[in-house]
Amino acid sequence: YPFGADLLLNWLPQFGQQEVLGMALWQYIGLLAIMLIAILVHLALSRLLIPLVRRFTRRRAQAQRVSSDLVWKIARTASVYIVLRLIKAFLPILQLPIEASSFAVMVIRILSVLLVVYILFRILEVFMFYADRFTQRTESKMDEQLLPLLRRGVQFVFLAGGVIQIFRVLQVDITTLIAGISIGGLALALAAQDTLKNLFGSLTIFLDKPFQIGDWINFSGVDGTVEEVGFRSTRVRTFANSLVYVPNGKLADLVVNNYGLRTYRRFNTKISITYDTPTALIDQFVEGLREIVATHPHTRKDYYEIHLNEMSSSSLDILFYIFFEVPSWSDELKARHEVLLGVIGLANFLGVRFAFPTQTMHIEEFPGTTANSSHYKTGPEEMSQRLEAFLAAYRERVK
Repeated sequence: YPFGADLLLNWLPQFGQQEVLGMALWQYIGLLAIMLIAILVHLALSRLLIPLVRRFTRRRAQAQRVSSDLVWKIARTASVYIVLRLIKAFLPILQLPIEASSFAVMVIRILSVLLVVYILFRILEVFMFYADRFTQRTESKMDEQLLPLLRRGVQFVFLAGGVIQIFRVLQVDITTLIAGISIGGLALALAAQDTLKNLFGSLTIFLDKPFQIGDWINFSGVDGTVEEVGFRSTRVRTFANSLVYVPNGKLADLVVNNYGLRTYRRFNTKISITYDTPTALIDQFVEGLREIVATHPHTRKDYYEIHLNEMSSSSLDILFYIFFEVPSWSDELKARHEVLLGVIGLANFLGVRFAFPTQTMHIEEFPGTTANSSHYKTGPEEMSQRLEAFLAAYRERVK
């Protein structure tokens, strides 16, 4: 009689020895008592373990902490595990039949394995939480790309260990099981061809590094930002905010255009002005455009092309071919905005008119009237002075 069970039997009245459904009444009473005590111990332990778990998951260097919900899950699960181990230790007091006792012990051991795996998963979430905060402070994006793979790899190890332990509890011969799996290995390999192809595609992506998380890529009509590179597939968030899953085996064979690796971002447009613009004014305007590009802090200074390039049907077209040195599309749009405002302001300041794709009939003159064409009366010296005044104001604005 372990733990003084004989004293309990002597204390109970004689009717406690009566059997119901193969068990004595005192055993039923003892089972209920153990369940009640287990519930009370679980509630108490859950609240006692929360401060310990919170201290374990807290780091003074981190401004953000693990969520209270995750801390509560770890504490509650650890409490259930401890209670199960206590029930297993005190179960012999009830003197249950061998079959019932063996079955109860087996169930408790299986549940204990599942709880340990669950706790390990939650602890892994804590480590991933801090690892994610650490990678956000690093310049390289490779660590952000490795984190999802590391998480899934560790989870697979935990699951595999749990399954093996459950097989041992069930007294399954693992060696025989592995031998049986090896017999069907050929069929399994044939069925897993795509999976293996995607796995090797993942390795190719990690070794070659054609893109990283956060890069803007384009392939086979898909245009978007890389969100995650997993074991099997890569997730790409399109600019329509949809999510595209691409198998890594297929992606490794495609031609991928990585816009995220650009050193400079090209901006190619044309500025159309009216045909009646004097040549001297065109020269002044082009010179001002070049100075705008040279002055802006986020443009490439060693290479740009700004020239009178074409004579189209309704306008004189100035080629405006420049590059921005910015890290993101949002910064590029902001820089474009500033440069284009400078172009419009320069045109208004010098009196240059933009042409529209229209056809206009000019009647040079009626009897008794003056000619209808525009006349630019500003001289070259005044044009130069006005250009210098505008550029001085523009430099102050884009500093």
